[in-house]
Amino acid sequence: MKARTYPFYFAGGALALYLIFFVIPSIMGIFYAFTDWNSYSTEVNFIGLNNFRTIFSSGAGQNYLHFIRNTIIFTITTIFLKTAIALGLALLLTGGIKRLSYFHRVVMYLPAVLPILVVSLVFKSILNPATGLLNTFLRNIGLDFLAQRWLVDIHLALPSVIAVDTWRGVGYIMVILIAGLMAIPDEYYEAASI
Repeated sequence: MKARTYPFYFAGGALALYLIFFVIPSIMGIFYAFTDWNSYSTEVNFIGLNNFRTIFSSGAGQNYLHFIRNTIIFTITTIFLKTAIALGLALLLTGGIKRLSYFHRVVMYLPAVLPILVVSLVFKSILNPATGLLNTFLRNIGLDFLAQRWLVDIHLALPSVIAVDTWRGVGYIMVILIAGLMAIPDEYYEAASI
């Protein structure tokens, strides 16, 4: 009996982290989809499918096509930005900057580990027009004119969400590209430099 439970001691820490950072936030996200909670109030009321009715009733006709257009722009832009930035970072960390490269890899990969629900709540508070960290910082250094309504302005909402998603996804793609770059034998690099 003891021999069968022994491997679970090794997996226990990883399973606990997976439960805490992925499973529980996912279940909470599903639960909150059926409530009127807005992340700023402590009151939570169950409203059933009303959130989904609102989405589908306001998404009819022209709005629905606008949603599809935004989704296509978001997808193409984030794929391009994530890949380009990740390739540049992977080349820097494998070829150029050797010192502390393992530390930088870990730091750049950390956002990929965070659940999207956590990232969205954190950045919603950072980009808050009145009390957000970004606008407060800009006002404190005298750049009031740069303080914007990041998630409210029709021209800034999509770029803001693209920037957050790019920040979150660059590390994952970077690690994949680093693995590929490290698998290339040094002879090919020497031949290419000639």
